[in-house]
Amino acid sequence: RGMMTIGGLKPLAAESLPIPDLSLKGRVPPTNGSLTLDGAECPPEIKVWPEFHNGVAAGLRLPEKADLDDRNNPINRTWILYNRPPRTEPTNNNEESSTTNNSKNHAHGGFLLALGLRGHLTALEMTDIYEYLTQGTISLTVGVLLGMAANKRGTCDMSISKMLCLHIPSLIPQHFSAIDVASAVQASAVTGVGLLYQRSSHRMMTEFLLNEIGKRPDSDTSAFDREAYTLSCGIALGMVNLCIAEKAGVDRAAGISDLRVEERLRRYIAGGQSNEEEARRVRESNDRFSIPASSNGVENEKCSVIFETNMINTDITAPAATLALGLMYMKSGNHTIASAVSIPQTHFTLEFVRPDYLGLRVVARSLILWDEVEPTQEWIDTQIPNVIHSAYRSMRTIAKKTMEGRTPAKMRGVDYDRRAVRQIYANIVAGACFSIGLHFAGTGDERAKKVLFDCVVQMHKLREGSDAVSVVSKPEFPILETCLGLIALSLGMVMAGTGDLDALRLFKTLRWRHDKEIVYGTHMVFGVAIGLLFLGGGTMTLGREPEDIAALIAAFFPRFPTDSVDNQYHLQALRHLYALAAKKSDVCAIDVDTGERVFVPIETISEGALLAPTKKQVPFLLLNSDVPIRSIRVVSDEFYPMTFRLKKGTNHFFVKRRGPPEPRSLAGPWTSDNDMAKILSQLEYLSLHPVDKPFFTQLISQKQAKDRYGIILVFLALMNGLRSLEPTSSDSIDLMWSLRLVRSFTENDVVEETGGSRYLPIESRILPLLLERAFQKLIPMKGNGGQHLISILYG
Repeated sequence: RGMMTIGGLKPLAAESLPIPDLSLKGRVPPTNGSLTLDGAECPPEIKVWPEFHNGVAAGLRLPEKADLDDRNNPINRTWILYNRPPRTEPTNNNEESSTTNNSKNHAHGGFLLALGLRGHLTALEMTDIYEYLTQGTISLTVGVLLGMAANKRGTCDMSISKMLCLHIPSLIPQHFSAIDVASAVQASAVTGVGLLYQRSSHRMMTEFLLNEIGKRPDSDTSAFDREAYTLSCGIALGMVNLCIAEKAGVDRAAGISDLRVEERLRRYIAGGQSNEEEARRVRESNDRFSIPASSNGVENEKCSVIFETNMINTDITAPAATLALGLMYMKSGNHTIASAVSIPQTHFTLEFVRPDYLGLRVVARSLILWDEVEPTQEWIDTQIPNVIHSAYRSMRTIAKKTMEGRTPAKMRGVDYDRRAVRQIYANIVAGACFSIGLHFAGTGDERAKKVLFDCVVQMHKLREGSDAVSVVSKPEFPILETCLGLIALSLGMVMAGTGDLDALRLFKTLRWRHDKEIVYGTHMVFGVAIGLLFLGGGTMTLGREPEDIAALIAAFFPRFPTDSVDNQYHLQALRHLYALAAKKSDVCAIDVDTGERVFVPIETISEGALLAPTKKQVPFLLLNSDVPIRSIRVVSDEFYPMTFRLKKGTNHFFVKRRGPPEPRSLAGPWTSDNDMAKILSQLEYLSLHPVDKPFFTQLISQKQAKDRYGIILVFLALMNGLRSLEPTSSDSIDLMWSLRLVRSFTENDVVEETGGSRYLPIESRILPLLLERAFQKLIPMKGNGGQHLISILYG
């Protein structure tokens, strides 16, 4: 709902934003009977994050701050505080009221995040932020931290930085006592640091985030949801140093060259033994930032839940380091850096890398080698190691021969783990599809659509198939479902905002399955894919700038929750960062006469001289393209032709009808008999001289009169004003200035030529008659104050 309705509401200052209640009802097929979830039997935390997402979806309906006038912006501090739920103290006698109030607080936390994503949260004062943070609700704190950071993205604002650092234990000053901060709050604060310092290459934050990726748990509480926190550190590190290899402007890499970022990230990806020098650097930086070391210099990291030796735990560090390296060197084409995330080419070396991390390596490598990504099945196949490809093909061949009753030939060669082959193949294909989705996000590219559509169909057949070939090819169901959802999500990214019916039918088929193996994250990913298809109601698409790609990776990280309270591997609140990449791209035409939107056929002319113009019909969605549109040409028989360029940030243009516009003062469309009778009845009402009546009867039946239908309406309006002319009325003065403009227009003798014949235009025959009637009306008033009106008309 949040994706489909983003930016579609015009708020009123006197009304609060309605947040609908969560629907806890379901249908039981095949009778479609209704079944309601009994909340009394569920733990209270089961609705925390669904309520949060519900609040974000409601808040995203608000327009962006840039689309509103600052003087008449209804979304101000007063309006935001007006939407705040009342703060009540929980009592034992009123548990139901307390539960309802908590639900509203969770939804309000999501609402605050949405305000930040749309650029409105900075309307609050720091005292208001303090009141929110002191309430102690995790959802409110997460919404405020992420929302303020998203609102101030890339500004390095010190006040917001201090607020974020106070929620990161590793950055709390030494003289503070130990503060227990929830893992979800820590992850959101670290991601907020990445958003706030985006593309700044801030040295202190770079060093801190790099240390946090390899940090060992120092307490029992720091062991919970550790994967999500480390992943947030990796994404934040990539955002802070986003596209650090770009050659435009200042060399940002020079300021952090002594930190050996690439070398340490390589070690976090590949694993191995952590050296003493690196451990010493971590201890020194912790002492400098916040955490005091013991007096004898011995490490003070102690945790009774997890014991880690001096070996790097790649299960924790590899995803964060992989994405950080990919974001840092995005679009650089650096093959040396890309080799750090290359796929092993032998069965032996593949055993040292988790299969799901191979998919992340494909994504990171595609970000670095951006120009080498191609929307073809051949490119996807090149990402798969030859040993895996041949092993997977031989497994299917043996199964197929067995089905046909033939005895398969004995395979010679190196033995391999068939289970690992299935997992590696599925994850690499899913990672390659996700790379195509990122590269062609919001383009509607037909080649990308076809290859992703085929991959979704193949994965769906594996999921539903029960024959020998499908059984031997499919990995475990959770892995298969994750890969299927990721490919479907990639297809939704490519076709974002287009409302493609083929993709919609496919997604509806995928989401229909419901059994005990389908988890919460499965419904989430297919809902997101459908929402992307109708992003902004078909008026928005996804951007492809580096900042947009970073936001999409944070939002669509391929590890989906198993239930509504799962934040172990990825913080659920980050799923809404796609709103930072959503761009309004609809183009509409407005009739200059009626002020209404109209359908107009156009041609778009691209920069390439060899490309033929593309025919479209306005309104349409201006999709991303590597070849920018040079100009737009109106090619309609109903509207005047024109060629123009759309300015950046402008999504509309004005057109003028050739023939009569839709009449406003006269009901019904233009028809010669109907409109002639109505105009003549108006002329009778205005007491037109009988001599002029045959002239108008003949005039309005001519073709050129239909082309000047607006002139006749102007004539009737001014004639009606002359009937109520008063010398001292302000309306009469305005009427005289209008008639003076008419007189200046008629003094310019214009002769039109059609087929060799010359004639005066309709204006030159109608408007002098109007001036004559005005003069006859003013002569009797000359002695009663009408001299002033005559001077205006003829002055």
